[in-house]
Amino acid sequence: MAAALSGDWTQLAALDGQGNVRKLRDVVIDTIEKKYSLNVNLLGLYNYRSVGVFVLNMRVVKNAENGSVVITDKATASRTTTGSMPLVAAADILRVVLYESFVATAAYQALGAGAGFGLTLTAQQDVLIYKNTMDHRAALKQLNPGIILGVMPKSVKTAIPATGPNVRHARFAASCSYGNDDVMRLFFSDPVKMTPWKREQLWPVGKTALVKLLDPQDPTDLARRIQVLMDPHGWDEMEFNNNSLQGAERVDWFDITEWAGSVADAGSSLADAISYAKTVVGDPTADPTFMKKRRNLALAIDAATHDAHGAFDPAYGMCLTSTLAGRTPGHDPAPVFEAEWGSKVIFSNKVAVTATQQKGLGARPT
Repeated sequence: MAAALSGDWTQLAALDGQGNVRKLRDVVIDTIEKKYSLNVNLLGLYNYRSVGVFVLNMRVVKNAENGSVVITDKATASRTTTGSMPLVAAADILRVVLYESFVATAAYQALGAGAGFGLTLTAQQDVLIYKNTMDHRAALKQLNPGIILGVMPKSVKTAIPATGPNVRHARFAASCSYGNDDVMRLFFSDPVKMTPWKREQLWPVGKTALVKLLDPQDPTDLARRIQVLMDPHGWDEMEFNNNSLQGAERVDWFDITEWAGSVADAGSSLADAISYAKTVVGDPTADPTFMKKRRNLALAIDAATHDAHGAFDPAYGMCLTSTLAGRTPGHDPAPVFEAEWGSKVIFSNKVAVTATQQKGLGARPT
């Protein structure tokens, strides 16, 4: 009993049945020791006078890919995050920035081409996806953009087993360049008449591109996304009553409708700016009315870039714009698509496209 009062309860079971001691319930349980390895790096600890001061000034940087943790000071944490893990830290933000830059360049390229400014601009769209570890089905899903871009045969994907272990070091990259005619088609259904796309015309483009990106063997993709996207009657009803939508299908609906509306608005602003620019004598940037129309175009571009990210599908923006611009399939030079994982190249047409471009340059008169 003295041991129990001192905190050692292990001997209580021996007292059962002695005198007035009777065991009612045993709340002492066995503990099992399990060991786990955690990769923790301490940077800058010895630069501080005490651990207490270090704790007050520390930051914890976690690598989502491999689970490692870096405990360091504020300044070093900033450098570590930016320098060694730029894509892990803000992969989605980086893709948004790249998409915004592309659409802005394409719009101003179309403005210059339509107004006859004589500017030489080239819009190029790039997408990069990298994961240290990726689910096998998710990796197969990221091959879909290559098929949509019209450069990777479907047989490449079908030749890979449908199931398997997670893949390591998965990398997917795509690049597509756009000429003056391409960017005009991006914003106008009739580039000659400068007729902007209507949102109702853009809906099928957005739905078709997204369906092709999804995985029909994934229950969520099939039941809550693909079937909803392919139901024309249900889609029309959503225009008037979208409160019943939940989860992924709600995000898809807003992605496509908002994107379609913003592209239509950007086309209208672009047509207005081009039409007025053709009437300006001299430098259009010195004309207040033109600069106001250019400002309206900038606002429309901003809306268009923010409303076309695609739920859970990083390559959605490129698939949309390349389809609208008529860059697929069979366009020369073709878009570039690369896929690799486990130190193995699954598909790449980069060498072939580069060779075609070099041959074309060599054929030009000097």
